[in-house]
Amino acid sequence: MDLRLSKDDLKGMNYFNTMASEADFYTVHDNDSYLLKIYSSEDEIYLEEKSKKIDALRLFNEEEKISELVLPKAKIFIEDRFKGEVLKRIKGYNAHYYLGSNNVSLRRKIDALRKIGLILKKIERSNPKYNACFSDVHGGNFMIGYDNNVYAIDTTGMGLLGIPGSTNFYTYFLVNRHLSKYEVDCYGIMHTSKQTDIYCYAMMIIEVLLNNKNVFSLETDQYRKLLELLDKLGFDSRLVNSLSSVMDDDVSNINPVIYLDTIEEEKVKQLRKSFNI
Repeated sequence: MDLRLSKDDLKGMNYFNTMASEADFYTVHDNDSYLLKIYSSEDEIYLEEKSKKIDALRLFNEEEKISELVLPKAKIFIEDRFKGEVLKRIKGYNAHYYLGSNNVSLRRKIDALRKIGLILKKIERSNPKYNACFSDVHGGNFMIGYDNNVYAIDTTGMGLLGIPGSTNFYTYFLVNRHLSKYEVDCYGIMHTSKQTDIYCYAMMIIEVLLNNKNVFSLETDQYRKLLELLDKLGFDSRLVNSLSSVMDDDVSNINPVIYLDTIEEEKVKQLRKSFNI
């Protein structure tokens, strides 16, 4: 069921501060279990694409039912114009801050990364007819719940090109112009796919290993040196190979998730001392 509001209705709600730039969030005074996400854009094409994506997500969810995806519960119309979505509120920590915090142990960070990787694996294994990918893989789009589960948020950015009328939204983290492996449009923007999901996920892992250094724009030679150092320090060869795959034009990307448990804290300390960007 859609939620229909007037502009005055928003004045009676609590503004909810987030790191999101594309929308404003509100909670209802007597019920903080849900968030009202109101898009900032007034562009009709953008809003129509978001509305169609919600329809596509409903079709996807009917078959796949990936519980870790925080999907829109309803569309929001303001003065009879589509302007947003109702979402379940996840109480916890945004993964961007959680993975970057010096107060969170490496083991807990690896556990969070593992759960993020398993969400991506579920999307990767979904029915091929949906041609699904998460698209915008970075810490800001995942929540570490107080229940210790991990949830994917901002799901209207997902790619579902197998559903007519559904478009892919770009991720700002596909900024590395040194990559030749991924398809680029006429504006120099990379098309998102299951392959770019794994690439961005691999970058999230490496950022944690290097104690939050920005690696999304690493030159190819620097990345190769990093992989050589991982191998030299004795990191599991399967983990190294999966991280190598995202730069290798000749192989499909390998999701590193099943190899994260091989990471040893002492080797990570050695890596941080030895590698400089």
